[in-house]
Amino acid sequence: MQTEAAKIAVIGLDSADKDVVRQFVAAGEMPNMAALLEESVVGETRNPYGLESGSVWPTFHTGVDPSRHGQHEAVRIFDPSTYQYRFIDAKTADPRNFWNYLTQQGKRCLLIDIPYAPPPDKLNGKAIWDWGTHIDCYGATEIQLKTYPEELASEIREKFGTDPLGCQICDNLRPKTEHDIVHFRDGLLKRVEKRLEMAEHYLATEEWDFFEMVYSEPHCIGHHAWHLHDRGHPDYDQEAVDRIGSPILDVYKAIDAHLGRIRDAIGPDAVMMVYCSHGMGVDYSGTHLLDRMLTVLDGKRVISHRHPAVEVARQAWRKLPQSVRAGLKPMQRKAWNAMYADGFQPGREKRRFFEVYNNHRSGGVRINLQGREAKGIVSPDQYDAVLDELESELMKFVNDETGEPLVSECVRIRDHYDGERRDSLPDLAVTWNRTAPINKVSSPKSGPLVHEHLLTRSGDHRPDGLFCMHGNQLEPRILNAPVKSEDFVPTFARLMGLQEPYSTGEAIEAIAPETSVPAPVERLSA
Repeated sequence: MQTEAAKIAVIGLDSADKDVVRQFVAAGEMPNMAALLEESVVGETRNPYGLESGSVWPTFHTGVDPSRHGQHEAVRIFDPSTYQYRFIDAKTADPRNFWNYLTQQGKRCLLIDIPYAPPPDKLNGKAIWDWGTHIDCYGATEIQLKTYPEELASEIREKFGTDPLGCQICDNLRPKTEHDIVHFRDGLLKRVEKRLEMAEHYLATEEWDFFEMVYSEPHCIGHHAWHLHDRGHPDYDQEAVDRIGSPILDVYKAIDAHLGRIRDAIGPDAVMMVYCSHGMGVDYSGTHLLDRMLTVLDGKRVISHRHPAVEVARQAWRKLPQSVRAGLKPMQRKAWNAMYADGFQPGREKRRFFEVYNNHRSGGVRINLQGREAKGIVSPDQYDAVLDELESELMKFVNDETGEPLVSECVRIRDHYDGERRDSLPDLAVTWNRTAPINKVSSPKSGPLVHEHLLTRSGDHRPDGLFCMHGNQLEPRILNAPVKSEDFVPTFARLMGLQEPYSTGEAIEAIAPETSVPAPVERLSA
């Protein structure tokens, strides 16, 4: 039991799947993680229901649920005045990130590669943002280094260089061939090594009370090399694995090799937590069919994304010399994303409901609601009836290749969330039956619909995670119930001897029991 104010170090393994971690631990491939699991308080985590993958990090860092911090799909937010998307920024982000609270309390922070949050404009400490992350925190097409203070950026470039993958978002790289995947894996491994050098340097030279560093590499390699890990994946290729190995194993092992060195650099007096934020599995999803399904259910005509002009453009692109294509690559990526990435149908403002970004496990549906959307069609007194109609019709869809139901669950967001930013969330999360690939679907009302999304990944997220927390005064144990991702902010505050900031979570009693801690303080305004 921790009784003295502690320094806290969080090592985030972004999208490191809890079952894969345990598999590699059991096989002897992750000895440092194995030791931590034996010596720590260990528990599983529950991420926000229906909104998991895009909201987990903002929830973890603010201690409040998505209906309060407003983020549910990474850094994109739907704008009901334009029916388009905008990216989160320092002005629109929730200010309750834990490092802001610690700065108010006079505690010193050291932060490296924090995902899905804008960099602080004021910090007691140092921060390195978007050196090598999964996506840029402002939604830029390339990852752009940001630091606090700003002059730290030149020191980072001089001492550690830039991202070995060329500051590219992994979905832009989209490795497909064995050669591409090897290059991608090797770049991620170099990124892992450089980030360790960064951590060891600043842990040794800076004063800190709270340290957090997040490895993005499990996230990136999981999306693009899951088919070389999962033997049940339809694209699994044993001969390729024999030639190049398992890229996912390589990345997990490389990070595990660092955990011992980070533990030494942190020192024996700090509490160290390893946080596997959420999982990874096979990318079977109907999300990129969803808007066509909704269009049919609303009695509208579906527009195919396989327009003949697009096919002509693709063929012309392939015929260009490689040197010409290299120069035009940024323009080509933007055009490709505009044509294929979303799968959205046009004319949202003229429809009763339409798809909005959510995630591949659960597609998002938004009601075109009067008084909320600029050109709302559905009156508030019709809202529940429209959701009833949608749920009934969506549950009639089947996966034509298996005959099984396409949808496993419809989650009404208002039934689970009540915060002041709830209107930034979808109204309905449509959770897919992911037991088989989703290529062709049908319902009595729609007839057959065929998957047209071309930007496929082989791996996608599973909802929940794993953590282990180690400290000299923490008694090793396995928690018998999962904790919520918003439970960590109040837990950290108690461990550090601080008043608990406002949270929709609760401090984990097995780690930070309520003793003589002060009463919670008023939350920062959103």
